[in-house]
Amino acid sequence: MTPHNRFIVVDDDPLNNLVCNHIILKFAPDAEIKLFTIPKKHLKRFKSLGKALKKVNMCSFWM
Repeated sequence: MTPHNRFIVVDDDPLNNLVCNHIILKFAPDAEIKLFTIPKKHLKRFKSLGKALKKVNMCSFWM
């Protein structure tokens, strides 16, 4: 797994997370994707990870 195929999806809407998951897999079938549905909780955790996040693609889908 290369760093370019790792994604984190954070949204309070589980359906949107599944849509994002589907779209990412369509363009990167070997992607490693983590889905989170409690944004405040998980975004605080991501801030504490610091440099480790540089190995993860961050993307936003607004619907």
